[in-house]
Amino acid sequence: MHLAARALLLSLLLLHVPLTARADESFTDWYLKKLEVQASTTSLRREDKAVVKARHADRFISELSQRFGGLTLRDVPPQGRVNVTRTYYLNTGDQLPSLLGLEKTPKGSISPKIRIRSYHTRSAKGGKTTPAPITDGISLLEIKMPHPHRPGVSLKPRLFVNNNHLKLLLDRDTFNDPTTRHQVVQTLKADQRNDAETVDRMVGVLGGLHAHHKGRKLKPWIQTQYQRTAYMLPITGGGNVQVTVDRKVKFRKARKKGKVLERFDRSWRAVEVKIPDEYAAMSDGQLQSRGLGVVAGVRGLQRSILQRNQVKPLQSGRGKCAAFSRLSRHKARTLKARGHWR
Repeated sequence: MHLAARALLLSLLLLHVPLTARADESFTDWYLKKLEVQASTTSLRREDKAVVKARHADRFISELSQRFGGLTLRDVPPQGRVNVTRTYYLNTGDQLPSLLGLEKTPKGSISPKIRIRSYHTRSAKGGKTTPAPITDGISLLEIKMPHPHRPGVSLKPRLFVNNNHLKLLLDRDTFNDPTTRHQVVQTLKADQRNDAETVDRMVGVLGGLHAHHKGRKLKPWIQTQYQRTAYMLPITGGGNVQVTVDRKVKFRKARKKGKVLERFDRSWRAVEVKIPDEYAAMSDGQLQSRGLGVVAGVRGLQRSILQRNQVKPLQSGRGKCAAFSRLSRHKARTLKARGHWR
């Protein structure tokens, strides 16, 4: 076999990119095309966050319910229990943007991240958490990245992964074993919740990270945890506005009994409003003329209640939480000194 052809085949096997994929098509370009095929009013959402005191968050939800009706709770936990979301962010060095084809993004966009998310419940009085059925024994492996052209819009391809298989994917030795990787990939594709091409593409991104990382494992470096209440408000003609209210938010180093980097005050609530992107760019007048007064009303309440009463900016720098920014600087110095990334 010609040397150049052999090198190309080896790189395709290492990154686990399907041979049918275009060589010049980035992960981001591929995912955007996939979303176009699956286009709907809920495919992409403009996300706006604000940290306010509890009374302002309660007032915002109350006003939504009174003015528009139809506001319903999502993911309702068993009686007497509350939902807890736990997320680990992988240490990906500086390689992830180039692997995704995201060298250029709109100003203020979030930094791309690979995260491992699981859902839990616990007693409203406190105590230990119990895995929710959707992630009992499994985790959601997700790439959260900014839309390359639309500020405030995030792309979130994800996979449902058995926790034991996840460990195999994050360990370079087991990942690079063709038999083991093939078995894990086939198991992922057999899960009806996973798309086969998304499996190949995301495993390819992990392969690219392993190729640049000198350590044996890709490890989480920060963990977030919060108690979440989620709401949904239907929009005339289809789609919905989603609202989440998070409390008891903590950022900590991702190891057993890791140091808490930032903890929100108990009276604070992180409120996020997600509006379908196709409506986000419209003026209030355009929304009203199209019978989308609900969207215009939600935005008005955002301005009058949430934006006016922020107790602190949720993000600092290039779309990063303050805790992420502090740990990023420390981690960059540490990794450079230890030579973990090629």
